[in-house]
Amino acid sequence: MSYVKHDEAIEDAQDRILKTAQRKKKKSKDQTLRYARYVILFTTFPADKYSEADVLEWYRLRWQVELVFKRFKSLAQLGHLPKMDDENSQAWLYGKLMVALLTEKMVRHARTFSPGDTRWKRSEWNDFKFVQNQILRTIEPYYSLNEMIENRGTISKSLIEPPRRRNNQIEKYSPIHQTS
Repeated sequence: MSYVKHDEAIEDAQDRILKTAQRKKKKSKDQTLRYARYVILFTTFPADKYSEADVLEWYRLRWQVELVFKRFKSLAQLGHLPKMDDENSQAWLYGKLMVALLTEKMVRHARTFSPGDTRWKRSEWNDFKFVQNQILRTIEPYYSLNEMIENRGTISKSLIEPPRRRNNQIEKYSPIHQTS
């Protein structure tokens, strides 16, 4: 199936082709510019059951799913599992998926809550990466386990509450200390 694009989309596609050719110091082919006028899809959708508009809508939806998987693989490092036993791999995958899905939800919420200056074209990829880094910085420990074990004395001293300089409220207002 092939569909003719509207004039603005044709112009955008041809501009991208010409800019790419110019950047690579090559000449674009006339037939490449001619093909930029169309959306060409190879599909197994039965032509008698689905209109061209239906096929394009399903393709757009599929493409959005592909982009989510691509973002998860590249930014959330879900492209490969560490070579461990099944339980560890599963725990690793669930943890990564939880962070990725939480990140997606926060980005989606932030885009509806605070769209910002519409003159700036923010990338979903950049938003995802920023939010994911913030989440990871929050949940990842500052020290490795070995560093915590080696420095447990210093760490525990820093967590001890300093002595109070004033009387506790209970002591101050208890009947024993009241004067009449």
